Amino acid sequence: MSHIANDKSHVWDGLRNELFKKYVIKLKGPFTVLFQKVWTSEQMPHSWKIGLIKLLPNVSSPSSFSQWRPISLMGECTRFLQK
Repeated sequence: MSHIANDKSHVWDGLRNELFKKYVIKLKGPFTVLFQKVWTSEQMPHSWKIGLIKLLPNVSSPSSFSQWRPISLMGECTRFLQK
């Protein structure tokens, strides 16, 4: 968790990196158990599969759709599992 920057944009789930970093010692055990269950069952909670698609401009003043690129904002738990 320490490698994830604090100043990332807010994601749809409302959980912030700073919250996880502040309580990393208390959350380490429960998250380990949770991630192991996700890994062994090969099933993620439904809320972890939900993302918000946001368009970012490729140029300073985009004038057409091709000048935008999509990114998917996922919840913090999903991001931690991916790391």
